[in-house]
Amino acid sequence: NAMPRELLVQFAKDVRGGKSSAIDSYNLVAGGNLGGQCISEILNIPSKTKIMQRELNPSIQTGADSVDAEYLILKDIVSFKYVKYIKTPGTHKGISRTEYSASYIKDGVSYGADVNVFANEADQKSYFNGYLLNFYAGLGITTERTIAGITVHQTDPKQKGEKLTTWAKGNYSVLLSEPADSNVIFDAYFNR
Repeated sequence: NAMPRELLVQFAKDVRGGKSSAIDSYNLVAGGNLGGQCISEILNIPSKTKIMQRELNPSIQTGADSVDAEYLILKDIVSFKYVKYIKTPGTHKGISRTEYSASYIKDGVSYGADVNVFANEADQKSYFNGYLLNFYAGLGITTERTIAGITVHQTDPKQKGEKLTTWAKGNYSVLLSEPADSNVIFDAYFNR
């Protein structure tokens, strides 16, 4: 939207004709590394890209209120670099919840924490036991063990390169993805 139409048309023709390199659309929108300040100026991308991201997608949170921070870790977890979080309200069969999703990156791979927060423990148990566990079983989460009195469900890390883990406690449930040989994110969230 920031690029003038005549420049956009010429740019598209140049890319199609092999005269220009294609620019990743995410970097273009977010104002990432575009190969020099000149392109940012041509596209009229503000230097404070978080402002731009928030305008394009209001669900992306760059700050956090105390409720969000209560359920998510909004900082680096050892070598996992915190990226952002998204807060999404939802309702399923009459049960309302707020889903918080935090993203972390390590070695160029994205891992995440999804926390579903319910109004009370009864809603959490109904949703988690009646829906989520069946959904997660489709993802390969079948192993069950008890840690500190909490039932933890996991995938077999030998099956693929990442490990999925979920558990429920109080009025919330957690789903994590991390490298198969790592417990870093799990330890950080489980010990909160």
